[in-house]
Amino acid sequence: MELRDRLSAMGPKRILAIDGGGIRSLISLGFLERLEALLRERHSNPALRLYEYFDLIGGTSTGAVMAAGLAAGMDMAELKRSYQKLSQKSFGKGVWSIFDLFFKKGPVERELKKIFISIPLGSEELQTGLCIVTKRADTNSAWLFLNHPKDVWYSRQRGILLQDILYAGLGVPNALIPRKISLKPNEFAAFTDAGISMANNPAFQLFQTAVLQGYPFRWPIGENRLMLVSIGAGLMNRRFRVDKITHKLEQDNWKTMTPVLMAEEASRQNQLFLQYLSRSATPWEVDRDAGNLTLDLLTPEPALTYLRYDVRLTPEELKGLGFEKTDELLASLREMKTPKQTDMLLQIGAAAAKLKIADSHFSKTFDLPEPEPEKIEAPIIPREEIVVQPEKVVVPEKNEQIVELIQKEEASVVQPENVVDPEKIEQIVELVRKEEAS
Repeated sequence: MELRDRLSAMGPKRILAIDGGGIRSLISLGFLERLEALLRERHSNPALRLYEYFDLIGGTSTGAVMAAGLAAGMDMAELKRSYQKLSQKSFGKGVWSIFDLFFKKGPVERELKKIFISIPLGSEELQTGLCIVTKRADTNSAWLFLNHPKDVWYSRQRGILLQDILYAGLGVPNALIPRKISLKPNEFAAFTDAGISMANNPAFQLFQTAVLQGYPFRWPIGENRLMLVSIGAGLMNRRFRVDKITHKLEQDNWKTMTPVLMAEEASRQNQLFLQYLSRSATPWEVDRDAGNLTLDLLTPEPALTYLRYDVRLTPEELKGLGFEKTDELLASLREMKTPKQTDMLLQIGAAAAKLKIADSHFSKTFDLPEPEPEKIEAPIIPREEIVVQPEKVVVPEKNEQIVELIQKEEASVVQPENVVDPEKIEQIVELVRKEEAS
């Protein structure tokens, strides 16, 4: 099925949204691995890849790198190898920041080229819907790169290489370095990390993109019509000392933290909106006042099925996942100086995913249809090789004489040179009468 047909086909639709997270996105890999394994088992298909299940995959910043890899057909083993190489060569800051302020631009660009090998946004190698969420700096707006052929910007954006889009979306907000991309001849736009917008957690943006009439998908809403799975990159539980953050000497540090805090607050708002629109099987406590919204529903019926998977990076939650000396572990992760510490992020993601992602969360409504049995065509036999065998007629013994005479007469009719003898016909009629009389 061609991409255009898949995106416009009737039936339930499935969306996968992946947060930006810098080096912390290693945690996201654990959730994605578990998701792939669960879906393979659920569909009895050990080779199933996430692009086959999800009709739209999107992400922000490092989450966009993962989304593009999955849409290009990578399985999780391949994506994990590629992303680990990218993270080892590219990032130089602790897990507390979703932006890597010592982000090494040269290695990132080279690694992205290796991973995506000059694949344009409109490439047929992208086997499902892809949405890369960025921030357009020159217009101060979120900007989406979609591979939907009916998108209003598709003709201008289809030839832009994924590596260039992703590189522009891995901006360094505090260094204020947007990157230029040409949207049409002699016209450039400036892009940076969408982490400084409302969409570092891109889940609500993807929901809007899928259902609003201004976008090309226009999928119908409904609990059994639309499912959105949202993958986080580790959730911080921050508290600051009043005397410290109000001190003059700490003002520069506070300014540095501002984009991070804004992105985290935006993620909580994403969570609130989507839980308010659904009856989520994975509800999170948004805050102490709103709670987890299990008693709240904005619409008469749920607008979607919504699942959110993430892990709180707190001593209590890490201990519940089986980790020891959690205070020391978190202190170590702040530094992120050795491969051992990046391995620890992978372990945290895998442990959290094993505990949090359950088969019962996934409705049969969204299962893939079973493949049609392969049709076996009968071999075509050339006409000259076809031999028709005459049918044998089985009759009672007492009619053998009649049949013998009839067969002789039929044989004589087939041969044009033979002429039917009227006397023989009279003999046959006489025999028939005698048989009927007896």
